[in-house]
Amino acid sequence: MCDTGNPGMTPLGAAQMVTDGLAALCQADAAELDAGTMAELLLVLEQADTMAAAARASILGAFTAALGYEADGHAGPMPWLMDQAQTTRGRAKAQVKQGKKLRAHPAVAAAMAAGQIMGSWADKVMEWTDRLPADSRDNADQILLGAAGGGARLEDLAALACTMYEQSRQDQPDDDGPADPDLLDPEAAAFADRSLKIETTLDGAGTLHGDLSAECTGLLATVLDALSARAEDVDDRTHAQRYHDGLAEACRRLIAAGLIPQRAGQPTKAVVHIPFVRHEVAHVASELADWRADRCRSAA
Repeated sequence: MCDTGNPGMTPLGAAQMVTDGLAALCQADAAELDAGTMAELLLVLEQADTMAAAARASILGAFTAALGYEADGHAGPMPWLMDQAQTTRGRAKAQVKQGKKLRAHPAVAAAMAAGQIMGSWADKVMEWTDRLPADSRDNADQILLGAAGGGARLEDLAALACTMYEQSRQDQPDDDGPADPDLLDPEAAAFADRSLKIETTLDGAGTLHGDLSAECTGLLATVLDALSARAEDVDDRTHAQRYHDGLAEACRRLIAAGLIPQRAGQPTKAVVHIPFVRHEVAHVASELADWRADRCRSAA
């Protein structure tokens, strides 16, 4: 899948050249570059990211097939990546999943390895052609890749994929289900990509990841803007902290108002785990804010 382009260069030697080049870029003073050079570098780096993803998928697939992770005492590639490569569980899972997808789409993998299509567009191509019958996916990949190489925009590729999808349905029995929304138009495709994930840690804290639709983004922004205003001049929270607190307040109000569907006929309850130290810090911070407010009012 990935060729070093130099018969005398080992894969490790090629990888070292990549890291050496990136180190040089990190040390360069970007402010001294002209806009044209910076633009060209950004495009090259995007291409490098795509080619690196193709190389990783190829090597990780071979590493997994050879059970290479067992030498370090792991039962699979995901725990090996988390331990040895310092990746999070989510990233390790994504890398393994991408490797499987690229092995199922060799034409897309080859195009990424050659830097002919960028990673995000390649993901969309595979996502669209996966909805086609298995015996037509390779040909569909070739068609979409050819169109992309010819200068087609992403919305053009979406329309072409929609046409292929509708044609593939002509030879199948009709059903009353709606057509696949991700193959109808770019706006529908964006809506189909919506997702929201919460990852919790051992102490009960969490990380929120999401791709929101335009409607959801607008609704959430309206709520957070309304509930994240500064509390007088003594409020020293950052904008991000106020948005966090606004989200928590919105959830509290929603639960208190009884607008959450009950579970098994029982009212909804929020179980919150707050470590003792964090509770004490929050309590002291609250008292400090009240003290500052009293001082400001007294001075006035």
